[in-house]
Amino acid sequence: MKNSELCEKLRRRKYDLNSSFDFTKSNIEKITMVNRILLKKSHELFDNMLKVKNDLDKLIASGSAIYRGYSLDGSISIEPYEKDLDIENICIEQSPYTISFSENDDCTPDRISILSDGDNWDIETFEPLRKYSIHVCYATHWFFSDGLFALGDMLKLNEDNIQTFMEISI
Repeated sequence: MKNSELCEKLRRRKYDLNSSFDFTKSNIEKITMVNRILLKKSHELFDNMLKVKNDLDKLIASGSAIYRGYSLDGSISIEPYEKDLDIENICIEQSPYTISFSENDDCTPDRISILSDGDNWDIETFEPLRKYSIHVCYATHWFFSDGLFALGDMLKLNEDNIQTFMEISI
């Protein structure tokens, strides 16, 4: 199966599952929990990347030219949580949520703009949550509105399924 065919199959799967999703109290609680985990992991990743950026900037300022031109890329991905070909394919095809810093950033990266944290992403898939005043973070929107994961997939996630990575390029 070609990637485009697989992605189309996964989009249809998501549409079908989301169409029949029931926003029960327990499902809303689980969505809220996963959203909190993604928000927490986003902030932890930002903090870790900022620390590394500050350390690299100090090394460069002290004359260590080896680090000049660095870039930092951080990502959050969802790892398979069950033996299911659709889930494994989603985890392969789904782009991770990413943030980047570089030496060329003139000032300290702004948390709110980088994490798109100033807005509530309770749009599209998450519109039914508006009446519960749940602040949906951008990472949640990335995976479950823009991405290939269905709302029902959120119910099967826990913190161990959500991984962060950081890569330094020099």
